[in-house]
Amino acid sequence: MKNALFCFSLLFCSSLVAQTTFRTPDFQLTLDARAQVLALVDTKNSVNYVPQGQPGHLVRVRTTAKQELAPSVMKVQKNTLVLSFDGGVELQVRVQENASHLRFELVKVKNSDQIDAVLWGPFNNTIQDTIGEVIGLTRNPTFALGLQALNPKTTGGKLVNDDGSSPSFAGITGTTAAPESFGSSLQAFCMNASFSSVKVVRCLHYLGTRSKAAPLPCSACPRPARCAPWSRLAGQKVCPIR
Repeated sequence: MKNALFCFSLLFCSSLVAQTTFRTPDFQLTLDARAQVLALVDTKNSVNYVPQGQPGHLVRVRTTAKQELAPSVMKVQKNTLVLSFDGGVELQVRVQENASHLRFELVKVKNSDQIDAVLWGPFNNTIQDTIGEVIGLTRNPTFALGLQALNPKTTGGKLVNDDGSSPSFAGITGTTAAPESFGSSLQAFCMNASFSSVKVVRCLHYLGTRSKAAPLPCSACPRPARCAPWSRLAGQKVCPIR
């Protein structure tokens, strides 16, 4: 079985493009000019797992007005995707192609005060044989798709509550992979913890053993130097010590 892991990875020329494709030896992901996911291809068997009429997205934002917005336009600048949204919000996503997976990292945000959360996905697909909700894996007898957060500031799963809280195990909710009418979806999110309603919930610091965590506001972070503003796979202003 071949596995395609979104560890959330492009080496293309700049400017606006109609389609952009990222590859591993066995996998191909294609985006349109608005960062909709047009293809999730098992290249060995020439199968595109994107469901017809349900393209999914690379990344979206939820605004402080609780609107979920997809990019209005995407530009490619060397190894960075520049995604523009209505209202002046802009995300810059660094992309890296690896032998085993594609890696995406949110490195810069414009007008972050308008953003409540960054939403990765959903990566809609037609696979439904086995769905690993917590580990973020969906597979059939010949192929598997997976999504993995690379930074503690990113939470696998669907954004359920306004403050970003949800039942989780090891920081991963049970909807990183989720069953859908067309098959399944993969997704993750990051909250903007610069807002007071999010800080206490999202900024968790492991005190003593890593099995014990206590919620603390960012202002009480014992290691403020490590509170980088954005994260890998996705990013928001969340303390990474969770």
